Amino acid sequence: MGDSTVGWARTNLGAGPLGSYAFLVEASLGHRPMTYLFARSTTTGGAGAARAVTVLLVLGPAALAGTRVTTTEVHGAESAEVTTYLPTMRAPKVITAAHVYECLPLTDVGYVDLMAWPHPPTRDLTPDDGVTPWSRWHDLPASTTRVSKAAHGYEVVETVSDVHGIPVARSTVHKGEETRRWEALELGAAEWDHLPVRIRVSRPRTGHWTAFERTTEPRPVPPELLTADSDTLREAVMCVLKG
Repeated sequence: MGDSTVGWARTNLGAGPLGSYAFLVEASLGHRPMTYLFARSTTTGGAGAARAVTVLLVLGPAALAGTRVTTTEVHGAESAEVTTYLPTMRAPKVITAAHVYECLPLTDVGYVDLMAWPHPPTRDLTPDDGVTPWSRWHDLPASTTRVSKAAHGYEVVETVSDVHGIPVARSTVHKGEETRRWEALELGAAEWDHLPVRIRVSRPRTGHWTAFERTTEPRPVPPELLTADSDTLREAVMCVLKG
């Protein structure tokens, strides 16, 4: 099915040798327990650039079930295609330009946190970038931090653990002000490229944070499932995870 290793670091939320896979995530937002289905298909065909399709589907609570975010990416591209759908919508909405750097509906997780790669591609930091360390990962000597700068004033600063080869900390900055943070709290097994078990998202301005926990191991799924309707995707993935 392909390997999730592309470029200077493995894909964000990759699963080792699995090119098409799914797993479940849980979080508590206030008094509402949330359950998400995460699915991704990554292809590296021939001499062409790697491509990834990622789907995040809300399974619960019932009032939000069916909410869906889909990202379609090409490695090295300047931007990614993002669509979001809520059960109250007549049709999915395309997220464009600066809105790509905002959050998913009803959560502090950013669209960029779901993407396989940064867009535009990252470059090395310079002294003028003025990045302030905030994560424990920044204190480790074996880490590399780079920045992705977009034309409309947004920057994504991403730190990769050189030991694990995956992104472990990320912040979104708008016109010099840090708006959101994403951090891996606990990494998973090496066989799955250390796919995080627990992550935390937070807003520096308010101090509000939410932790998310992966509750299943990643399991292989047919890549065509990611373009299926949400009911088909949910039923097929749940059968795989329970089997």
